[in-house]
Amino acid sequence: MRSMRATFALALAALTVAARPAAAQCPGPAAERATLVVAGAGEVSRPPDTARISISIQTRGPTLDGTSRDHRQRVARAAPVLERLRAAGAAVDDGSFSLTEERAPVAVGTRPAADPPTYRADTIYGLTLRPVDRVDAVVADIAAAGLFEIGSIRFSVADERAALDDARRAAMADALRQAKVYADAGELRLDGIDHIVDGQAASRGDGAFDLPVRMARTASVGIVAPRALAFSGNVTVTWHIAPR
Repeated sequence: MRSMRATFALALAALTVAARPAAAQCPGPAAERATLVVAGAGEVSRPPDTARISISIQTRGPTLDGTSRDHRQRVARAAPVLERLRAAGAAVDDGSFSLTEERAPVAVGTRPAADPPTYRADTIYGLTLRPVDRVDAVVADIAAAGLFEIGSIRFSVADERAALDDARRAAMADALRQAKVYADAGELRLDGIDHIVDGQAASRGDGAFDLPVRMARTASVGIVAPRALAFSGNVTVTWHIAPR
């Protein structure tokens, strides 16, 4: 019996010794590396090369049929003006039509007035112009027709994605510049990027102008395109850092 117990104890000891090297080979948790987090911002400007003009024809009347008839006549009179704009290089959208009933607002606690409603017909057009140096002359031509109401003008850059990408590059360059400053001040070195978080890239303002509803008959209305439109980008970058 003693011999069997001794043999079992020796076998258990051998298994324990054999298992120790395997346990020693298991890697422990990786040491956390020091990092530096920097937020970068960049901005670029581009001259506008596109103008978008919103114009409309509006007709009001006391009856539905009469308003519709008068509006069709005004739209027909406006057709040669739109064709002239197309011939001059403007892209003119097909008009979108709507017909609504209008009633006087009713104050809370009062009865609606017995006045009959009025009707309003609208046809809205969008014009796209390239280049933008003709905007003033085109708007003056539209106003001189005496048929349109001019809503707004928006100046933009046709390839906006390229401008936003340049703003992102500027933001990344700013983040790298800041990281180098911090590393130099702390006697550290940048040891590769851990991760990047993209911020919002957008145009700063859209070069929009609200115009008077009705324009006088004149050769110029004084519209000047902005010299440049601004685009901004933001990014947050985390670098690994190590002693020099």
